[in-house]
Amino acid sequence: MGYPALRTQFRAKICIFVKKQITMGNILLFFSGGEIMVVVFFVLLFFGADAIPGLARTIGKGMREFNKATADLKNEFESHTADIKHDLTNLTDKLEKGDTVTKRKIDEELKE
Repeated sequence: MGYPALRTQFRAKICIFVKKQITMGNILLFFSGGEIMVVVFFVLLFFGADAIPGLARTIGKGMREFNKATADLKNEFESHTADIKHDLTNLTDKLEKGDTVTKRKIDEELKE
Protein backbone atom coordinates (compact mmCIF):
# COMPACT_ATOMS: atom_id res chain seq x y z
CA MET A 1 0.00 0.00 0.00
CA GLY A 2 1.44 3.29 -1.07
CA TYR A 3 0.90 6.72 0.35
CA PRO A 4 -2.22 7.56 -1.75
CA ALA A 5 -3.87 4.32 -0.65
CA LEU A 6 -3.25 5.15 3.02
CA ARG A 7 -4.65 8.63 2.56
CA THR A 8 -7.80 7.26 0.88
CA GLN A 9 -8.23 4.69 3.64
CA PHE A 10 -7.76 7.38 6.29
CA ARG A 11 -10.38 9.60 4.64
CA ALA A 12 -12.82 6.70 4.53
CA LYS A 13 -12.32 6.08 8.25
CA ILE A 14 -12.88 9.78 9.03
CA CYS A 15 -16.09 9.78 6.97
CA ILE A 16 -17.36 6.67 8.77
CA PHE A 17 -16.46 8.22 12.15
CA VAL A 18 -18.23 11.48 11.33
CA LYS A 19 -21.26 9.59 10.03
CA LYS A 20 -21.44 7.59 13.26
CA GLN A 21 -21.17 10.77 15.35
CA ILE A 22 -23.95 12.46 13.43
CA THR A 23 -26.14 9.39 13.69
CA MET A 24 -25.46 9.08 17.43
CA GLY A 25 -26.21 12.77 17.86
CA ASN A 26 -29.54 12.41 16.10
CA ILE A 27 -30.45 9.47 18.31
CA LEU A 28 -29.66 11.41 21.46
CA LEU A 29 -31.45 14.59 20.42
CA PHE A 30 -34.77 13.21 19.23
CA PHE A 31 -37.14 11.21 21.36
CA SER A 32 -39.93 9.10 19.92
CA GLY A 33 -43.51 9.14 21.14
CA GLY A 34 -43.03 5.89 23.06
CA GLU A 35 -40.05 7.26 24.98
CA ILE A 36 -41.98 10.39 25.91
CA MET A 37 -44.87 8.26 27.16
CA VAL A 38 -42.48 6.25 29.35
CA VAL A 39 -41.09 9.47 30.86
CA VAL A 40 -44.62 10.79 31.50
CA PHE A 41 -45.57 7.49 33.12
CA PHE A 42 -42.59 7.61 35.48
CA VAL A 43 -43.30 11.25 36.36
CA LEU A 44 -46.87 10.30 37.24
CA LEU A 45 -45.63 7.31 39.20
CA PHE A 46 -43.04 9.23 41.24
CA PHE A 47 -44.87 12.51 41.86
CA GLY A 48 -48.53 11.58 41.61
CA ALA A 49 -51.31 13.38 39.78
CA ASP A 50 -51.84 15.90 42.60
CA ALA A 51 -48.24 17.15 42.70
CA ILE A 52 -47.80 17.69 38.96
CA PRO A 53 -49.60 21.09 38.76
CA GLY A 54 -47.44 22.43 41.60
CA LEU A 55 -44.35 21.04 39.92
CA ALA A 56 -45.33 22.66 36.63
CA ARG A 57 -45.97 25.95 38.43
CA THR A 58 -42.54 25.82 40.05
CA ILE A 59 -40.86 25.05 36.73
CA GLY A 60 -42.78 27.94 35.12
CA LYS A 61 -41.66 30.37 37.83
CA GLY A 62 -38.07 29.22 37.42
CA MET A 63 -38.24 29.71 33.65
CA ARG A 64 -39.73 33.20 34.08
CA GLU A 65 -37.00 34.19 36.52
CA PHE A 66 -34.33 32.80 34.20
CA ASN A 67 -35.75 34.70 31.21
CA LYS A 68 -35.98 37.89 33.28
CA ALA A 69 -32.37 37.53 34.44
CA THR A 70 -31.26 36.86 30.87
CA ALA A 71 -33.09 39.96 29.61
CA ASP A 72 -31.61 42.07 32.42
CA LEU A 73 -28.09 40.90 31.59
CA LYS A 74 -28.67 41.57 27.91
CA ASN A 75 -29.96 45.09 28.59
CA GLU A 76 -27.09 45.82 30.97
CA PHE A 77 -24.55 44.57 28.45
CA GLU A 78 -26.08 46.64 25.66
CA SER A 79 -26.19 49.77 27.81
CA HIS A 80 -22.53 49.39 28.80
CA THR A 81 -21.41 48.71 25.26
CA ALA A 82 -23.48 51.53 23.74
CA ASP A 83 -20.67 54.04 24.37
CA ILE A 84 -18.12 51.76 22.72
CA LYS A 85 -20.45 51.20 19.77
CA HIS A 86 -20.97 54.95 19.44
CA ASP A 87 -17.20 55.59 19.55
CA LEU A 88 -16.56 52.92 16.93
CA THR A 89 -19.24 54.36 14.68
CA ASN A 90 -17.71 57.82 14.98
CA LEU A 91 -14.26 56.42 14.28
CA THR A 92 -15.39 54.55 11.18
CA ASP A 93 -17.19 57.67 9.94
CA LYS A 94 -14.03 59.72 10.42
CA LEU A 95 -11.95 57.06 8.68
CA GLU A 96 -14.36 56.94 5.75
CA LYS A 97 -14.36 60.72 5.56
CA GLY A 98 -10.58 60.77 5.75
CA ASP A 99 -10.46 58.06 3.14
CA THR A 100 -12.45 60.17 0.70
CA VAL A 101 -10.22 63.18 1.42
CA THR A 102 -7.11 61.07 0.84
CA LYS A 103 -8.65 59.61 -2.30
CA ARG A 104 -9.39 63.09 -3.62
CA LYS A 105 -5.81 64.20 -2.95
CA ILE A 106 -4.43 61.15 -4.78
CA ASP A 107 -6.79 61.74 -7.70
CA GLU A 108 -5.71 65.39 -7.89
CA GLU A 109 -2.04 64.41 -7.89
CA LEU A 110 -2.62 61.82 -10.60
CA LYS A 111 -4.39 64.37 -12.79
CA GLU A 112 -1.41 66.73 -12.57
